[in-house]
Amino acid sequence: MPKTVLVVYAHPEPRSLTRRFVAETIQTLERQGHTVHQSDLHGMGWKATFDEDDFPSRINNDRFAFIQESEHAYRTGQQTRDVATEQRKLLDADAVIFHFPLWWFGMPAILKGWIDRVYAYGFAYGYKGAGNRYRYGDGILKGKRALLSVMVGGPAQDYAPRGINGPLDELLFPITHGALSSLAWMFCRPMPSTEPANWTMPSRRRKSPPGVHASITSLMRPPFRSGVRTEENTREISLPRSSPRGKQG
Repeated sequence: MPKTVLVVYAHPEPRSLTRRFVAETIQTLERQGHTVHQSDLHGMGWKATFDEDDFPSRINNDRFAFIQESEHAYRTGQQTRDVATEQRKLLDADAVIFHFPLWWFGMPAILKGWIDRVYAYGFAYGYKGAGNRYRYGDGILKGKRALLSVMVGGPAQDYAPRGINGPLDELLFPITHGALSSLAWMFCRPMPSTEPANWTMPSRRRKSPPGVHASITSLMRPPFRSGVRTEENTREISLPRSSPRGKQG
């Protein structure tokens, strides 16, 4: 059964290896009959910093408290347009694939900023005003699947259990456990790309990126677990007519 997949990617160079994987991902999904939505963070001019400009209507102008302002903006439909648009994409998606390079042992700042801003209180955490009650198993994103496609600038042995950089699973733990599993995502193993000898710059132009088809086939394998598709969490997230420093992608 065809599904809807959101592809979120963070690399400014269209000819990069990351973007090659993005293109192959989209082609593979479309060949399988799925609907693909995209969030090209650099192309959108995504605002990476999470600050007071995210809250056009503050409830407290004397002291800036992120959780309180985030909850108020989400609950009253006063979020910036770019944030509300990305939340609607997440609600519409059955699965999300994140493509990014590993920079200094973490995700690029622009992708971290996407998580910081889109994961509003009441939406991704603090669901139903219940604090941490719905973490790790329940919540508004329950039943959705996620896959990481990570580009690393070194050979596979550098990211092995005894590699100099440490195991890739451990390096990605803040993302897989903190940003995905804690929100009830069904997480699939990462789709890493290292620099093997047979994947040189000339070969990149001739071959399809390795592992893409198999990883996507595994990600989209039925059955999908039912999420919490209630009237409450599928309500339309209102889009303001304008928002400071926000751009719709």
